[in-house]
Amino acid sequence: MFIVIFVEHRRELKVELKKNQDYLQSIILSTPDIISCLDKEGYHLDVWRDESNEHFPKEIVGKNIDEIFPKENVEKIRYHLNRAFKLKKVEFFEDRLIFPNETRYYEVRMNAIDGDKAIVLARDITDKKTVEQDIKAKNKELELMHNQLREQNEEQELLLDNINTQIWYLQDIERYGAVNQAHADFIGAKKEEIYYKSLYDILPTNEAEICIKVNKEVFEKREAVYSEEWIINAQGEKRLLAITKTPQFNKEGRIGCIICSGEDITEHKLLEDKLKSLNQEYETIFNNTKDAIFLLDVIDGQDFVFQRVNKIQEDLTGLSTEELQGKSLEDIFGKEIGEVVGVNYKECVEKREVITYEESLDFFEDSKTWLTTLFPVIVDNEVIKIVVSSRDISRIKEVEERLRYSEERYRGLLETQNDLIVRVDINNRFTYVNDAYCEFFNRKREELIGNSFTDFIDETKLKRQVMITIEKLKNPPYRVNLEHKFISNHQEYWIDWESYGIRDESGNIIEIQGVGRNITELKLAQQRAEEANQAKSEFLANMSHEIRTPLNSIIGFSQLLLEEERDYNKIEKLKTIVNSGEHLVEIINDILDFSRIEARKIELEKVEFSFKELLLEIKNMFWLNENKKGLDFVLDIDDSLPERVWADKYRISQIIINLLSNAFKFTTKGRVKLACSYDQEFIIKIEDTGIGISDEKQGKVFSAFEQVDSSISRKYGGTGLGLAIVKRLVDLMAGELTLKSQLGQGSSFIIKLPLEVLEDSNKEDNGQGGFNEMVKGEKMIERWLAFDLEIKDLTLKAIKELSDRITKLEEAVKSAKKEKIETIAHKLKGLAANFNMEEVYKIAAKITDTARSDDFDLEIIKLDLEELKNILSIIPAHYLSAKEENSFKVLLAEDERLNQLLIKEILKNFKLEIKTVSNGKDVLDKLEKDKYDLLLLDIQMPIMSGLEVMEEIEVDIPIIAITASVEKEVAEKCLVLGCKDYITKPVDKDRLREVIKRELKI
Repeated sequence: MFIVIFVEHRRELKVELKKNQDYLQSIILSTPDIISCLDKEGYHLDVWRDESNEHFPKEIVGKNIDEIFPKENVEKIRYHLNRAFKLKKVEFFEDRLIFPNETRYYEVRMNAIDGDKAIVLARDITDKKTVEQDIKAKNKELELMHNQLREQNEEQELLLDNINTQIWYLQDIERYGAVNQAHADFIGAKKEEIYYKSLYDILPTNEAEICIKVNKEVFEKREAVYSEEWIINAQGEKRLLAITKTPQFNKEGRIGCIICSGEDITEHKLLEDKLKSLNQEYETIFNNTKDAIFLLDVIDGQDFVFQRVNKIQEDLTGLSTEELQGKSLEDIFGKEIGEVVGVNYKECVEKREVITYEESLDFFEDSKTWLTTLFPVIVDNEVIKIVVSSRDISRIKEVEERLRYSEERYRGLLETQNDLIVRVDINNRFTYVNDAYCEFFNRKREELIGNSFTDFIDETKLKRQVMITIEKLKNPPYRVNLEHKFISNHQEYWIDWESYGIRDESGNIIEIQGVGRNITELKLAQQRAEEANQAKSEFLANMSHEIRTPLNSIIGFSQLLLEEERDYNKIEKLKTIVNSGEHLVEIINDILDFSRIEARKIELEKVEFSFKELLLEIKNMFWLNENKKGLDFVLDIDDSLPERVWADKYRISQIIINLLSNAFKFTTKGRVKLACSYDQEFIIKIEDTGIGISDEKQGKVFSAFEQVDSSISRKYGGTGLGLAIVKRLVDLMAGELTLKSQLGQGSSFIIKLPLEVLEDSNKEDNGQGGFNEMVKGEKMIERWLAFDLEIKDLTLKAIKELSDRITKLEEAVKSAKKEKIETIAHKLKGLAANFNMEEVYKIAAKITDTARSDDFDLEIIKLDLEELKNILSIIPAHYLSAKEENSFKVLLAEDERLNQLLIKEILKNFKLEIKTVSNGKDVLDKLEKDKYDLLLLDIQMPIMSGLEVMEEIEVDIPIIAITASVEKEVAEKCLVLGCKDYITKPVDKDRLREVIKRELKI
């Protein structure tokens, strides 16, 4: 059974194999390829090919490839056959077989099978090769033609890129083709960046749309179109291009592209516009000028023919341009006038330059004076035309004649004057002097006119003064007064000059005129009066010194006795002595000040100073008065007040002190207030609650030696000069002083001073932080004291305790003992609460709470302690307690023995070691041998004065000057030479003690 099945299966396989062989055979016979089977040696085992293929007959079966193919073909076939067996992959190559009558090309594939056989497929590709060779030959020919065309294009492109005309072509109405270099440079791009781009990609939208509009016109008209288009170039400039766009047609008659050429005609266009504008201007001027203008042709250099005239000339002659054209001068003006006029025209032709002249002509029954100007038109060095401009100046001539007559009259008036009259131009050259000037200065008019004014001034100082005056006259108000002295023939003269600037219609100075008057007699009288005033002032100063010296002892010792005496009757008598002495000092001071003011010897001496500091100094000065009379003295400094000013500090201080002195003198209860603010000017207000002044008496109080009534003088004393001095000082500063008062209610004096504020004076700190702190401290103390006026003295004592309390707290903090810190802080808190010391209370309370808390933080307490010390630092020194023991050495230089005793007595409670000397030389000797902490130096001493001592002194020592002089100059010189302060006699014991405490810090 098994054998039957096997045989049956084998038969089926044979049948199937036969089908496959037949199928394979049909494939082989239907393909044009030659299929053969080779062994490794190259023998043909079989071959399959088209029967019609005569080059591979059936007989090649069994033959080796060496027997069939040429040698060069065999080597190639054998090489690929070996590779096919070795690599076991299909080998592919092309080969050429040369047969007797033809050459054929084959594409060969070899594939090794069964390890010893290879199937070879050879496809005849001769026809393909032939086509390829034909194509290659044609391509070579085309490449040659392309190269020739490219060379031609490069030559054309080189030619186009080297011309200034912009060339480009457009593929359609809105797309570029190619461009030349000129157009690419104009656009500001590379040529390659423009090729085949849309106009919208290259140009701004509005420009692209204008171009496209013209391009559409070319397509519609099918002809060249010219246009002028504004296009922005690479530099951002708007340029005008004259563009011609020409259509190019293809074989079908359609527009294939548009060739464009453009020229930049911007400059040409501008020139055209400018020429057109000039022509318009020329026509406007020609036809609208008030001058008669006409144009003449020059014939052979001597004959002149009218070409054109303007409207004025037409009206003058009564002839139009058409009627005048082509006619000569004689034809128009007549022979006689024509010849006269022709002379000037011939001169213009000969000289070839502009000629101007005046002429009086009688024609057309009218006589007029003309100002004529001839302008030659020169071409090739030859005058071909003359432009004539004539102006009727007859009226001007009449005015000039009247002016000449007027000047003659004016000059005659000047010459009869006794005053010296002189005029100079802006270069200081004389243009006019009258006879009086020449006679006075013994000069001739001829040697002055045209020469420099300043060359005749011998004194350098005067010359400089005159030059400054002349410069001032060149500016508003164009008027200056000047007095000057000169010596002539050994005699002294004074001239008062009133000078003013003479200006033209534009306001420019063209001349300066001076009128001088001889004021020699007036100056001599003034000099005699000043000498008399000087003698009076010296007498008063000497008398003041002589009176002050004994008064110093009388007042000083009386004040010291008052401090010690307990007997009421004696105290009253001593007070009378002191008051009388002080009253006498006030009288002397007022008389001296008023004398200087009346003699006009007071000049404002401006310095830079802090206005706030000045107010605080004055506040401290009157602090003792406040305590003596039980008055409240309030200082109110507004935040608007500038810090630094440029003004006369001494005189401002004098004004305020005088008014405050009056306020304290006439106020027995209530308060005195000093307020200061700023609103474009400094506003100082001094108010009191004193006796007041009635309305009818207020107008008198600023007059010299005036009192409201005689009872005032009897009760309060005074000369009636204080307010007069204040008023004159305020006037001297260009300020304003006003008074508001009610009888029995008090008075208010308001001073407004236009002082110069220094730059940046209101800025925070400004280097004046200390002054601001002083103001802050004063205001803080005033608030504490004002809380309860009945316990004011207790409050002052509490303030003195602050320093010791804070020092003890600092020591406790250093020891870091919590309980001790809490106890001292709590006591400080209680002190502050009792006397409304709000700032101290808040910090002391914080320290107390921190010390009591479980989170005891010493660093926080240290920070709070620093705040307390800061508060202490801004409290003015005179509110704090002084040290009790001192070991300071003081040298007192005073020639009057009584004054030595007085000063020692005043300072005895300070326990100072005071050495005395009686002349300046001994001062220098003492300072050389021993060391002192302070020098009290009298200014007027024998052998060597105090000022001379200060100039010679070499050691570093604080100096306090003591002087009987109240002259401001003396005080200022002391400060310049290094004094810390100065005290005037009679010595004010309280002020002396304050200065000593301040300088020695006791």
